[in-house]
Amino acid sequence: MQDIGQWLEQNKQRVLDTWEERMRQRIPVARPIDSINLTNSIPDLYDYLVKTLIETKPKEYLKKIGTSLGKDHGEQRSRIRGYSLSFVIEEYNILRNVLFEIARERGELETEDTDVIIDAIALGIRNAASEFAKIKTAEHIAAKQEAEKANVAKSAFLANMSHEIRTPLGAILGFTELLKEASSKSDRDKYIQVISRNGKLLSKLIDDILDLSKIEAGHLEMESIDFDLRNVLDDIISLFSERAKDKNIKLILDYSNEIPKKICSDPTRIRQILINLIGNAIKFTSVGQVKIKVKMIAKVDSDAAPNVAPDADSEASADSEASADSDAIQNLNPKANPFANTNLILHLEIEDTGIGMKIDESESMFEPFSQIDATMTRKFGGTGLGLSLSRKLARALGGDVWVKKCELNKGCTFIATVVVNPAGSLIPLVNSTESDLSQIKVLLVEDSIDNQFYIKQLLSDKGFKVDIANDGQEGVEKAMNHFYDIIIMDVQMPLLDGYQATRQLRQQKYNRPIIALTAHAMVEDQKKSMAAGCDAHLTKPIDPDNLIRTITDLYEASKIRKA
Repeated sequence: MQDIGQWLEQNKQRVLDTWEERMRQRIPVARPIDSINLTNSIPDLYDYLVKTLIETKPKEYLKKIGTSLGKDHGEQRSRIRGYSLSFVIEEYNILRNVLFEIARERGELETEDTDVIIDAIALGIRNAASEFAKIKTAEHIAAKQEAEKANVAKSAFLANMSHEIRTPLGAILGFTELLKEASSKSDRDKYIQVISRNGKLLSKLIDDILDLSKIEAGHLEMESIDFDLRNVLDDIISLFSERAKDKNIKLILDYSNEIPKKICSDPTRIRQILINLIGNAIKFTSVGQVKIKVKMIAKVDSDAAPNVAPDADSEASADSEASADSDAIQNLNPKANPFANTNLILHLEIEDTGIGMKIDESESMFEPFSQIDATMTRKFGGTGLGLSLSRKLARALGGDVWVKKCELNKGCTFIATVVVNPAGSLIPLVNSTESDLSQIKVLLVEDSIDNQFYIKQLLSDKGFKVDIANDGQEGVEKAMNHFYDIIIMDVQMPLLDGYQATRQLRQQKYNRPIIALTAHAMVEDQKKSMAAGCDAHLTKPIDPDNLIRTITDLYEASKIRKA
């Protein structure tokens, strides 16, 4: 009788051809033999059988090597080729049957030898099945643990969000009731301030959640406009000065070097980053100061520059100005940067003397909805969105946010970098004070009585002349029969919505500016407004300054076009 290893080698092609034919009959969509040259294929398994059986006596092979054959090969084949366990076992069983039939048919092997290889493969299959069951069980347990962890995080987030939303909402509703009964002007003014402050907090919370979802979906769009950085910084200092004064801490703004009068970037996002970082610094500081250092650094272009923060441990020991400059440069990724032809880096350092944290805890603070522990949430409030959002915004602007150094009970220093253009690459924004607001006639197309009253009062107080249309159809008729410099168009209205009304006006050659005003704040909504023919897209709740600035900018731009 012939040696089993030699027999396998001589009959290889017939065995594999028969096996492939059977596989195609059983699993028509499968590709049973990938290629002799591909690893973890059944031909590889066959070659391994030949080699080991030529070198090893059949019974020793069964005892020592054959037991792991199916397990080892099956694991690799399932992992590398992406096949399921049932598919691998189907391949093995068909190969086993083919070997059995051919060996018995030709009678060239002892029955004992044939049974050796059949039993070895069968045993290997059982081992593979057992091993895969363990793997799948482990994966299932891990997935279950991750799901439970996610559910806990989601529950904690929802509870925190509920608290964060209900707190300002409760203040708004409560002080509104007090306002009804207020007997003196000073009480009314105090209640109005509380309502306004909490309304802004609620609006900011919603904006942060929307911005974070836009960034995650890759839909956040950045502006690139000329603005005065000093004005932005002064506004932010003014915003926080009262809070710092109440806590008896110093709020210091330090310009480390000369900065341009104007730069070109996204002032709204830079403001958002700073408000989050400075707000956190003041929140967690009870004694001492919060210092904001501002400087400009010449950008060094490098395709290899990573868009990640320096290592926290090495950064904590870097105290020199030169090191800080180098750190800022290292946080730039020109390829991912929307302002690729720039040569300036805005470097912002926010240093506080607050409660601090351990350096190894600092990175977890950048996870959405994360704070060091639940007690911080209860004591200091907040959703844990600020740092995560600030880092994502900074990276979208070509820079980054990271912790330079921190020490428990001694404070933290955060660094924010943003790549900016020198000003002058775009037409500067029109200064609203240059416009005679009493000469601007506005048509407000809005179906909500409350919004009509609020917006008309807001604009009238600034000097605008305001007329009202109650729905889109009335808005079209008034716009075509009377002269208005600007139309403010609510989007969601009965009879004729804002999109339809705008399209009708544009089809009738109406060429004056139209501002879409809506509670829909996603990028798709803005694109929809622009596609309908609007010149700008503003969201509710209304930012009064932004509304007035947009009206005056469009008014001045339309005058330039007519001239």
